[in-house]
Amino acid sequence: MNKTRLEAFSDGVFAIIITILVLEIKVPELGAMATNEELWYILSDYGHILIGYFLSVAVVAMFWLSHHFLFHVSAKNIDRWVVQINTLFLAILALIPFSAGLIGTYPNLEVAGVIYGINLLAAALCNGLLFSYIQKSSTIENGDVSSRVKKQGSIRRWITYIGFGLGIIASIQGMYYISIVLYCIPIVFNNIPGALDFTEEFLWLNFD
Repeated sequence: MNKTRLEAFSDGVFAIIITILVLEIKVPELGAMATNEELWYILSDYGHILIGYFLSVAVVAMFWLSHHFLFHVSAKNIDRWVVQINTLFLAILALIPFSAGLIGTYPNLEVAGVIYGINLLAAALCNGLLFSYIQKSSTIENGDVSSRVKKQGSIRRWITYIGFGLGIIASIQGMYYISIVLYCIPIVFNNIPGALDFTEEFLWLNFD
């Protein structure tokens, strides 16, 4: 099967998801006689919507980086199972604009935060399943990836699972801002270059 076509299709879905996220931010309709005060008042309610937007864009970027590494460095070929798991992963990821809209519109409702967290965790678990299958499959040729990089990748995935899982628990408890902080932890370790290396040095760990 053609790996290049799978990558191109996946990149297109990632781009569409981010596009939908920004299109979900609607311009307020106040009419021709609106005043500056009225506009500022309406825009003041957009804070939670923007939090959901920027958080979700960062999450999508995080998964794109992971996906890019997996198919450009690790997997040298693909099979039908890779296609099926990848399709499931993209399908779950494509729900993010919906769940982000929920936390933006209903930030004070626990159900909205829980649905958003479940969406993120499900995408992370499916992404992990894709990694696991590619690394263990006898039909997939893996690239030359050092044991240190593999171990760091595993640590990043577990940080993602734990961060999103704790975010769901915080949402259940109605702790909106704490859940947002917890959802941001995996983003820091996966998007910011050197974050994991800094943690290794700071805590005197050994990822080799």
